[in-house]
Amino acid sequence: MKRAQLAFLISCLPSLAIAGAWSDYKQSFPLFPCPDGWTTCEIDGATIGPGLVEDGDGNPLPSNMRFSFWTFDVMPSASPFGGVSDYDGDLGARSLKADEDAAVAAVADEVEDDFGEDDFGGGAIPSLDDDKPIDLSDDRGSAGGGNSWDATDQDPVPDVPDSRPTDPEPVPDVRDPVPPSTARDADSPGEAGGYRPPTLEEIRAARAGNTPAPAADPPPRVEPPPRVEPVGPANDGTASITPPPPPPPAAAATCDDLRALETKAILGNLGVGARKCLDSRIKVASKLTDKDKISRVLISDAKARGDKADWERLMKRHLEKIDKSDPNMCLVFSIHLHKRGVGKATQVIRWADYALENKAKWTGASHTRNVYYLHQLKSQAASRLWQRAEKKFVKERSEKNEAKANKYRSWAKQFSRAWLDYAKASGKDTSKALAACVSASGTTEFCPL
Repeated sequence: MKRAQLAFLISCLPSLAIAGAWSDYKQSFPLFPCPDGWTTCEIDGATIGPGLVEDGDGNPLPSNMRFSFWTFDVMPSASPFGGVSDYDGDLGARSLKADEDAAVAAVADEVEDDFGEDDFGGGAIPSLDDDKPIDLSDDRGSAGGGNSWDATDQDPVPDVPDSRPTDPEPVPDVRDPVPPSTARDADSPGEAGGYRPPTLEEIRAARAGNTPAPAADPPPRVEPPPRVEPVGPANDGTASITPPPPPPPAAAATCDDLRALETKAILGNLGVGARKCLDSRIKVASKLTDKDKISRVLISDAKARGDKADWERLMKRHLEKIDKSDPNMCLVFSIHLHKRGVGKATQVIRWADYALENKAKWTGASHTRNVYYLHQLKSQAASRLWQRAEKKFVKERSEKNEAKANKYRSWAKQFSRAWLDYAKASGKDTSKALAACVSASGTTEFCPL
């Protein structure tokens, strides 16, 4: 029995050895998947948490993905306009006050938030001033009377002479001739720095008790450290030094197996070599279906890596040169451009129109939700263009600026009215659409409920 258990344990070891680490799959389980920044929320009656969700074909996906990688279906977290989840618990003795004046004020605040100065670059959003110097001094420094360090307050360190004992000079043998380094001239005593025997006058003065003050010893000589020559192989010119062999060339990355590359692309681990190979392959591919598959793999990898610039480039190439009939991709690209500001407003309207042309590919709740978002994107983009044109016309009054302001206002009226009509027909919230319509038309008669 023990032998059977041991054999079963040994058979399981290889599978444990090849299992990946948790860091390889942490992107599949996000901590905060909800659009409002919470860990768990409810979207259209479905509970969203850090686990996996499934698309229409049953493929498991991370819960924070807006669209399915395999089918590009709209996932529950696709909405860019989601707010904090409503609280439906018991409020106890407290109750919410809602009168007509408060409702009107709330609608006015929403109009100001959607079409105010903040949407067009004129808000008073605080920002860090990079040119302002940062004061790193201590609170107890010069302003408080304090403890700030100053190099001039320190006491100078006196130079201490080297008091280490030196080796005595060797006494030369009397039988040997005096070396030149210790020879001394009578006219220049102490020149060599060695031992000097007393003269006859000094001996006589010492015997007479008139000893002169001894002369100060000269400072010891500091010998420089010996120079150490680098030890290396002797090169007398007879043997040539051969350089090391070059490293072997790296193997070229292959990109033939798209199914294996799709798995790496979801995690953002495609690699530079594989991306270059796929870019080269998409240029020479003859079938449009092959171009579409390769392009989707590159887009998924850029999205997982967080490279927004590369993702935008790949999406634009896919929609303009490969296929623009996928309403999911057009909706995703419109949302991305909407976040870029008023400079991309015309492109937002363009790709939203392409998505609406192919809206029949959506069904059920996904169809209602996505079409509502597309009308909202078009209305807000047109309102941004109108507000910018009005400011330019007020600053510089001309027929050209007036024509642009009237044109974009007409767009805003038309798109906001279409948004309001669809909101009423689909049973969606009509408050924001009504506020946008009244703001563009200037009258409630143009925007009936």
